[in-house]
Amino acid sequence: MDNHVDTWTFGRYKTPGVTFPSVDDPNPPYDGWRDICEGNLQKEFEVVPLDGWDAVNLVSKGDSAFPDVLPKKLKDLLANSYATSYAGIAQPAGFTQQAFNNAYVGAYAIVWFMTNGVGPLCVKPPGPPPTTCTTPPTWVTGGGTPPPPSSGSSGSGGRTGSSVALAILALLFFLSGNWAGGAAALAGAIAVAASGGSVDWAKLRCDIYWLQFLLWKAQNAVRQGLVTGTLAYPLARELGVPGPDGHIIPVGDSTTPTPIPLCKSQRSDTYPRIMDASVPPPPETGLPDFNFLKFPNVAVETKNALGWPYGVKYPDFAVEGIGLDNGGILTNGTYPSRDRGMGDAVANAVDVMQKDAKGLSNYNIDGDRGYGWKTWNPKLLTKPKDPPVSDEPEL
Repeated sequence: MDNHVDTWTFGRYKTPGVTFPSVDDPNPPYDGWRDICEGNLQKEFEVVPLDGWDAVNLVSKGDSAFPDVLPKKLKDLLANSYATSYAGIAQPAGFTQQAFNNAYVGAYAIVWFMTNGVGPLCVKPPGPPPTTCTTPPTWVTGGGTPPPPSSGSSGSGGRTGSSVALAILALLFFLSGNWAGGAAALAGAIAVAASGGSVDWAKLRCDIYWLQFLLWKAQNAVRQGLVTGTLAYPLARELGVPGPDGHIIPVGDSTTPTPIPLCKSQRSDTYPRIMDASVPPPPETGLPDFNFLKFPNVAVETKNALGWPYGVKYPDFAVEGIGLDNGGILTNGTYPSRDRGMGDAVANAVDVMQKDAKGLSNYNIDGDRGYGWKTWNPKLLTKPKDPPVSDEPEL
């Protein structure tokens, strides 16, 4: 779901002039929105420019191969900030200056790979077919290979032109995994080159287009698997499609009785939930639950929280659609929680800057324990995975 939210948010704010005449009907439609997979988001945090492929290759070789790319002043700042935040307590091992440097290279590589617009993560469908072959041939709809190249009167090309065209056809065969068809096309190219014959160019154009279409289907199947595994972003056009009445049908969460668009806030129930032990590895290993397609049907931790008090909304509601609510983030409250919404991100950011952050309390603004909750730590010898948790405020 998070990747759908990212795709929606990027398209919403990076596509000029987007409006919503009705709740789920964007104008322009989703297929006219910019795609996050070609957004080059690594540029948004680029301190030191890196070549994307170089960064990916470095990650594949392991931490020891990472060059020292971050400026010393920045590494000093990160290390000192970490030491100050955890002053007086034992700090986990491994948070070194080199670790921050390696984290930058690793993050750069991942974000570049997911959003640079090339490769398998941003595969766009081919354009419309030539006007002479708008209906897919039987070897596309029913499987098999196209017939061998034939001569015809729609164009002549001598040895060189025919051989090049048929070699392209063979390459497309090979890339799509159709090895038998590729071999046949190559044999046809050799035969035409040897005989100096001509080719039916219109038919060849149609064959090449539909081979491109099959190649796209194969690549797109890989990409969709990566999207399901949260390793790639969905394309903007996959957020919704026009319905028979002309209105957009958003892609929904089929696991709920009344599907909610995947790019909207999903639930308003209490959380966080106890670690799901139904799928290995078990909680005592400290490793994550890899059954990420299944919402855990387990009890809720205590203390619990209601995470999102505003109902089912698109992401821009949280960004700029509320304004200040209940006095905003500068209004203090009692521990453990105000149990109130604070409003949207933009309004609160403006309020904090205008008032020089006076009155800002230690709220857990990322919402791990609820909207409007104060930041807290489990008391010594208590663990969230073994509730109930004895808590204490973080001052």
